[in-house]
Amino acid sequence: MELVKEKGMSVSKPHLKLAPHVRAQLFAAIAAVREAEERLAANKTRIEALYEKTWAAQTAVEAAEAAIEKAKEAQLEYLATDSPEPAITVRQARQSHAEAEELLEDIRAARKLGEDQQQVLESDLSFAQGRLTDRIADVVRSDQSVQRFCEKFMSQSRALADMRLALDFLRLKQALPAEFRLILCERDWPDLPGDRPWRAAFADLERNADACLPD
Repeated sequence: MELVKEKGMSVSKPHLKLAPHVRAQLFAAIAAVREAEERLAANKTRIEALYEKTWAAQTAVEAAEAAIEKAKEAQLEYLATDSPEPAITVRQARQSHAEAEELLEDIRAARKLGEDQQQVLESDLSFAQGRLTDRIADVVRSDQSVQRFCEKFMSQSRALADMRLALDFLRLKQALPAEFRLILCERDWPDLPGDRPWRAAFADLERNADACLPD
């Protein structure tokens, strides 16, 4: 089993005989996508938290505004009558209101920053995913199983072309059985499974640099 050094780690690469560096590059691309996904998710969590804090801060501003009006009434009552001194003065209520508005603006600014960062992080993730797609293609292209598959296809295509010549001759001579008169026509085949193993392999390679290809 071959080992490839990647950022201080020894990563097993059991399927590499043609180009070990190709799988190593895929390993790095997978790590880059994961890192981009984690950063994007963390930033999204921060934005969601700031939306909740925005709502709470807005409620606090509204409560502070109401407290100012209540303090004004209490002050009027205190100055005009023998009522006891208000627990909160109008100046204190206004100070609390100013602090609440300042906090609200700070939260909104932080949320705006997070939303701007989200766009950058989404772009970073898209770029990392594009590089991952390229590295997967490199791995598949360099794998011996793809070479064997293409060689098998070419061999069978040659045999099919050879048979087509014979069938075309028989058709021109009107020598084909009735049920095979349209044998050379294009047709819609039922759901064929030929690409399924390859689709599954590509999906595996998006998360596992050591994933095998169909043999």
